Order: sequence, then structure tokens, then C-alpha cells
Amino acid sequence: LRLYYIYAHGANEVFKINYQNASNSALKMLAPYFMDIHSQFETQKLFNEKNHIEILDEYASSELNLISMIIINYTVNIKA
Repeated sequence: LRLYYIYAHGANEVFKINYQNASNSALKMLAPYFMDIHSQFETQKLFNEKNHIEILDEYASSELNLISMIIINYTVNIKA
């Protein structure tokens, strides 16, 4: 699956899935199945040491959200 986002300054956004135009609703429907989404030059952020803490914080936040959901699910199931 190839997903593209094309943005031209002053123009409308264009989303493409497998080279076909896609609507926002199609993207929302597919979003839970995406593993990871990256922009073309996102890796450049890794080379700047000032960004390292921010990157670690983003990772920790996602891990904590997952752990919180597991605990909430476990608590709800125990009460049931």
C-alpha cells in the first residue's frame, strides 16, 4: 500500500492511495491499519541533537498510552 500526500502552497491537499485519489474518509478508515507514517525528510530530525529528547518523549508517551489502555481494559474486565 502506497500512501502519498501532496500539498501545493495555495492549493488543495491531495491524498493518494496506490496512485489513486483518496478522500479524507478513506484515510480515516485505513488509519488504524497504518504501522507508521513518515514524511520525506523526517529522518533529518534525527541528526539534530536538540530533537533527541523530543523524540524520546514522543516514544515514551505512546508506550504509556498503550500501558494505560491495557490497565483500563484489565480493570473493566475484573469488574465484569
